[in-house]
Amino acid sequence: MRLFSIYSIVLVILKSKFCKSLELEMLNFWGDVEFQEGSVARVTCQISGFNQEDRLTWSLAGVELSNNNSLVESESDSAEQTMDLMIDLSMDGKTLTCSCRSETDSITIKPFLSDFPKSVYYGDIKRGDNVTFKAGLRMYPPPDEDDIYWEISTPTGIIESSLVPGQNNMYHTYRALETLRSGDPITDYLYRLSIESITEKDLEKTIKLHVKHRGSSFSIPVEFNAHLQVSDDGDVSIIATLPTTAFTESPKTATMEWGLLILLIILTAAIALLILYWYRRRSKKHAERSSKTREYKKVNQTEENQIQ
Repeated sequence: MRLFSIYSIVLVILKSKFCKSLELEMLNFWGDVEFQEGSVARVTCQISGFNQEDRLTWSLAGVELSNNNSLVESESDSAEQTMDLMIDLSMDGKTLTCSCRSETDSITIKPFLSDFPKSVYYGDIKRGDNVTFKAGLRMYPPPDEDDIYWEISTPTGIIESSLVPGQNNMYHTYRALETLRSGDPITDYLYRLSIESITEKDLEKTIKLHVKHRGSSFSIPVEFNAHLQVSDDGDVSIIATLPTTAFTESPKTATMEWGLLILLIILTAAIALLILYWYRRRSKKHAERSSKTREYKKVNQTEENQIQ
């Protein structure tokens, strides 16, 4: 019996030494993770309770990946390995998994693309020309068409027109042409604004392309120094490829956020007042009931004393 007990203890010690419980975790990432297309994603997987015989494997959508990075031991029973993964749009929605023994951890890759040209071309135009501004943007995932529109305002800041692709202003002098798309998957978008019979007043106006993409709103100003000159040529297009530095956060978005915050504060205050009113009313009723109860007991006590 004693030998059996010693044997059991030895087995427990050996098991705890050589069959350690293993924990596996991807560091700094979990769930759906956005990575910029063309960038190298460095994902680290940490193992706790590993043995020298353990092997860490990586897979993308079930297909095993090769990894030139070594498994680096950080503590006596812990180790880490980093996977360097070049991100492309074909990985959208695919699962990156690291596994060891029967333990796994994974993330879902969500690539994005925001690539905007940095040069601006100015063309010479003449009075009466039909001019088309063209803004080429590269984006992924695809934006909502209603989230991108042209805005035309006067020098005093009054907005004359807000046009999504396919719309005209009331005088049909400004037309937001249908968006041209290309790529597989679609990444290239060409937004065009046509001005009919341009005049000096048109050059004084402020033209912006408003873009909302991946939850952020931006205003892209179209700046042109074109002057009107006489020419025998036909219609001339001003091709405006917009620099990334022209991106500024839309004031409409900030105003909307402040409006929602104020509304939330008002609703919270109203609810607090209702709760306070209900509590005071309840306390008042409770006090009245207590007063009536005390008076009733006092009357009963008086009547009992008179009877005695």
